[in-house]
Amino acid sequence: MIKINYEEYRDRDLSALSEKQREFLLAAIDGKRVTEIAAQNNCCRQNASEILKKAREKLSSDTYKQPERKIERKPERKPERKPKRKPNRPRKKPDHKARIKKDYTKYDPSDIDALPENLKRIILLRRENLSYKEISQIIGVTPNRVGILLTRAADILDGNHERLEERSRRRKESAKVYQKNRDRTLENKEYYKRNREKILQKIAEKRKQKK
Repeated sequence: MIKINYEEYRDRDLSALSEKQREFLLAAIDGKRVTEIAAQNNCCRQNASEILKKAREKLSSDTYKQPERKIERKPERKPERKPKRKPNRPRKKPDHKARIKKDYTKYDPSDIDALPENLKRIILLRRENLSYKEISQIIGVTPNRVGILLTRAADILDGNHERLEERSRRRKESAKVYQKNRDRTLENKEYYKRNREKILQKIAEKRKQKK
């Protein structure tokens, strides 16, 4: 067992120790054994030796002056700035007076008289330099509808009425097909209502045959 020389701690500054460590170390410096120190302080020999060991470590030059720990601080992350959202600009109301003006005065009055009554009336009002809004108030339709009717009248007068006739013909054909399919569906529903029991009976017989 290594014998520790406590005399070297006699002139040392013991202010860094706790009261208990100082008491135990002074007793050891006076030449008392560890068993005597333990009996004097009502503790076991192992606890007394542990307290003396901690006192020596605290006074030793290696452990007493501990190097300061440098705490590495992570650089603070600046919150990402979201791009400023541009405010929604209010939509401008369509200015019906600012539409592209077409010269309706170039058409011959005899050609205008040959138009249907509704198109003829719109062309004549437009020739008086009335806006779409003013025409719509007179006729009783929306300004958009006025523009459609004016375009249709201009197409007829410009000789582009064949395109409109083809489009109207296709619409009529599709309407006829739709009506035909609808009538057929209604007929099938009525037939099913009248012959429901017979249809269900035939389905049941077919299922039995498959089994």
